[in-house]
Amino acid sequence: MLKPILALLLGTPFAAATAAPAALSLEDSFDAHARVITQNDEKAKIALRNSLRTADPNDYPDIVDIVDKLYAFENLAAGFEEPAASAISARRKTIHCLADRIEKSNSSERGIVDYHCTLPDVSAAFPAYRDSRARFRAGEQTAGALREFLEAYAATLRDAPDTRYQARAEFSRAGDSGPWISADMLFLNLKLLKELMPFSAWDERIEAESVTAYSGIPACDLMLDAQLKFAERYDPDSPLQRGTTLQDIVAEKVRSLGPSLAAAYCRGTHDRNRAVWEGPVSQEDTDHVRAE
Repeated sequence: MLKPILALLLGTPFAAATAAPAALSLEDSFDAHARVITQNDEKAKIALRNSLRTADPNDYPDIVDIVDKLYAFENLAAGFEEPAASAISARRKTIHCLADRIEKSNSSERGIVDYHCTLPDVSAAFPAYRDSRARFRAGEQTAGALREFLEAYAATLRDAPDTRYQARAEFSRAGDSGPWISADMLFLNLKLLKELMPFSAWDERIEAESVTAYSGIPACDLMLDAQLKFAERYDPDSPLQRGTTLQDIVAEKVRSLGPSLAAAYCRGTHDRNRAVWEGPVSQEDTDHVRAE
């Protein structure tokens, strides 16, 4: 009886026992990315690495390295003292992302995943941040005042209700029948970190509170205010100065692009023309801004 069994075992190709890992499905690829990004999940890391290793190493020599760059919250609690650091770390573990809709192209070489992430809504910490920045500008920002804000932020993060971050990720195959990869997922960690630590957005909001223009979006308010002041100073007879022409143009941008894209457009336009709007200008500069 043993001889037939031994013959069967010895005749089995060794490769069958050590088969090369197969690429994850689109759904499992998204899930693995999401669990690494939000939780630094070790099992998800292993699964994602094994999947990425199925890509042709000649075409994608360093593709596996992306796994170690995905985690978003490694330094979220850095700089906080106890018990705030532990509170932040505990709440961080509740963050997760789930797919809502998955769609593949007819060729099965491209896919789209609509998803949402559940994370704490830290907006209630904004008043404490505004007060902290006001103290800093007044030269009153002491170590104790900064500690007060950090404690307020940590308490907000710990007790905050959940909010939904909704987005879309496009995936494509790395080679024929290779693993699913996504540039969108590579940047999700930064986007989620900005949701939890929105200090740049809050700075913009504070700056916009001092302007008279209003579009409902801080970045657009800043851009609109700068345009109005520029036109009043250098081109008072411009058609853009008649009535609410400039305001209407910005309002139309907001309506057509939506809040997120409108904010990005306004921020980019404002940053690109800030030196012109706020400083001495040449005729060439004036013509450029009119063209905007």
